[in-house]
Amino acid sequence: MPNTLTYPLLIDAAKAILATVASYTAPGAPRGERTLDPVLFGFLLGADTQVDRQVSVIVAGKKRRIDFRCRGNNPANLEWALRPRNGGGQLSAKSNASEIRKLSRTTNARRYLLLIDLAPTPWSKKELAADYKTITLGPGKYIRHSVTVVYVHEDSHFKIIWKA
Repeated sequence: MPNTLTYPLLIDAAKAILATVASYTAPGAPRGERTLDPVLFGFLLGADTQVDRQVSVIVAGKKRRIDFRCRGNNPANLEWALRPRNGGGQLSAKSNASEIRKLSRTTNARRYLLLIDLAPTPWSKKELAADYKTITLGPGKYIRHSVTVVYVHEDSHFKIIWKA
């Protein structure tokens, strides 16, 4: 029976990406989300999940894409973001608000936002939770679902539940 997408599996996937990046030191080594996307996809396939990449979904009447959709009896949608070694705002609420909005409006699946941090200094759970609390979805008559935000750094990992 195939595995489903779970918090421990996401931690293992993120640690595999951290290990992959750590093993490359040459210029031009894989460092960005675009170049590491196949590593995450391969890890999920190797974990025996039924996973599809770049799945089209209709959100608020518009066609959008979800990074990964795990099928099966307990489906899950996964978006992910990567902060490079030199830091940056890629993991901030402002940078990922559209992903939260997209995930929160999908139905019939669990929703995850995986944040992988390669920077030397990790975010604290308190800082990340406070930052993501600032995301609002605006008005509208649609159901808003919670999103599990999973943060992974080489020194720590945790999850927060984002709620509208």
